Amino acid sequence: MAVSITSAIFRKDGKEQELKVVEVDLKSYQSTYKNNLFCTTPDCNAKLAFVFRTAKPSYFRTWKKENHTEECLFHFERIAARLGVSAEQTISVVLSSERKKNALKEAYRLAKMSDEEKEKQKNKTKKPNKKKPKTIGKKEVPAIKIVSTNEEEDVVEGEKVKRGPNILKRTADAFNVADIGKHRLLIGEIKDITFSEKSAFITTIWNRSEVLVKFEEVFFANSPEYNGLFHNIERYINEYQNVILTAIGEVRRNRESSGYELVVFSGDGFTIEDMSLQALAAHYSRKSLE
Repeated sequence: MAVSITSAIFRKDGKEQELKVVEVDLKSYQSTYKNNLFCTTPDCNAKLAFVFRTAKPSYFRTWKKENHTEECLFHFERIAARLGVSAEQTISVVLSSERKKNALKEAYRLAKMSDEEKEKQKNKTKKPNKKKPKTIGKKEVPAIKIVSTNEEEDVVEGEKVKRGPNILKRTADAFNVADIGKHRLLIGEIKDITFSEKSAFITTIWNRSEVLVKFEEVFFANSPEYNGLFHNIERYINEYQNVILTAIGEVRRNRESSGYELVVFSGDGFTIEDMSLQALAAHYSRKSLE
């Protein structure tokens, strides 16, 4: 049984320091600790990586292809994997910045379509009704888990990483229990916004159903350049009506309202009227110089 690694030796420029996992976050790992973390067992120089998780505690893991000494508490034997599929496997699907950008743009286009245009689109994409072949037996396939991150493999959960299916789009009135814990693309009109130095909350609405979009500490750790920019959204919704927000994040149940909420993890995961928040901030910056 694998033993969890909760501490590591930070070694750089001839100096050493023991770190607990709670002392490391995604920002400090990328800027300072990456490539410099090692096993705490004496005489074991196995390299470690930091695995960031939001819903569960983060942890350290053995770096790819690194081995612990046989006397080390964290020693394990590597077993060669064979080809095949199993329902117990998990494949992490990484959403690259480019995929997010294209998905958000498409969602905004759909949000702006008239009912007539939507009907035309539906008829255009309809396929002939073919008789489905009879299913014989059952093929086990790996579970798919979407990971919204720009980080490298060592901060992605799962055994494999590959490009997966398109992320499902949902207007604010279309969320259901089956979406909880999964990544979805939200389409909604911005009703209001509140923000502070380390958090922001945007209430979206669609057909009188509301979804709260949350930008928490992890968002600002991943995208520190977005600090101090959310006031631009407040200014924009005060100037314009029916402002569309598209956002990719993890769906959760809101503890206070029992409704749904969407947690966004990085700056490339949302747009306001098809603009990134940085583009919106730049717009107002130029305007103030005119």
